[in-house]
Amino acid sequence: MARGRALDSVGKKLLFGIALPAAVIAVAGVGLYWRQMDQAARESTRDEAVTLAELMSSTFALTDPTAPGSGAEHPAAVHRAVNEAFRSDWKLFRHVSNLRVLDSHGTVHWSRDAQEEGKPLAGAERLTAVSTETVTTEGGHAWVVRPLGGMACAGCHTGELAMKVGVLEVAIDQPSLQREVTRVFSAAMWSVLLFIVVLSGATAVSLHFFVTRPLRHLADAMRRAEAGDFLARAVQKSRDEIGALASAFNRMLARITSMKADEIDTHRDLAAAQAQLSLRQALEASNTKLETRVTELSTLYDVARALTSTLELDELLARITTLVPTRLKVPQFSIMLLNSDGKLELKSAHPPGR
Repeated sequence: MARGRALDSVGKKLLFGIALPAAVIAVAGVGLYWRQMDQAARESTRDEAVTLAELMSSTFALTDPTAPGSGAEHPAAVHRAVNEAFRSDWKLFRHVSNLRVLDSHGTVHWSRDAQEEGKPLAGAERLTAVSTETVTTEGGHAWVVRPLGGMACAGCHTGELAMKVGVLEVAIDQPSLQREVTRVFSAAMWSVLLFIVVLSGATAVSLHFFVTRPLRHLADAMRRAEAGDFLARAVQKSRDEIGALASAFNRMLARITSMKADEIDTHRDLAAAQAQLSLRQALEASNTKLETRVTELSTLYDVARALTSTLELDELLARITTLVPTRLKVPQFSIMLLNSDGKLELKSAHPPGR
């Protein structure tokens, strides 16, 4: 019931109908983009680790021939570029968790952690056993193990040692990179959310002024017409579908008003006709009574004249018997008198022989 009251207007329903699919699409899109971003972060971490390994490997080709001692005995002096690279503050190192160079015996010669240098590394056998470059992504880190050596190192190293001088280990911390990407993504998401809120507010205001309020005015006019006010008219300010509906409603009310006026005129004419008919019926009834009265008086007059025109009883009775049925339109008529025995005796009848 509360939900029905919350969506009691077309504007709210339209806003809800637009916002809900948009929210579902936005959530699905955020999930998809987040997954793609996570995959991109993994691939970026892997590529960054490989690139950094190649860069650090290339610094070994920059040797200083004027440095004292041989490369095998004084690697730090010969590979001054490597020292500078490991001690630099390049932005490439901001996500690096481990960066070290080990010799073939597992001793750390260069490392971002200076305390490790010159010491054997625990579990170095796993690294020195690698013969080809390996790239591993696991547990939020990307590892690159790259063997060092070859013909480029023959000038400083001799024999089999030149083919495999050591290994380079690079470890990139993926969560730190992902946190930075997440920060950028969160800022973008907040911007999108703010844009959605502003857009929703603007949409709600637009729906209120262009949909909800015109429909509410139309509904008010309909309620007034339902209450019997056929002179009510809907406000028509636009030429859209709502304006066309208001115009059609106004035309319908105008037609109903015209029909109501015709009905009133018809009832008035009918009442006048009924009054005239009643008056005519009353007049006809009065005329009928008057005719009856005139007929009765005329009959009495004729009877009285017949009584005075003769003294013969039989003739008098015969005249009365003929006159009364004719004037009063009586089918049968008779006159009976008491005889000397006190009984009724038929003296005259109409028609004769009855």
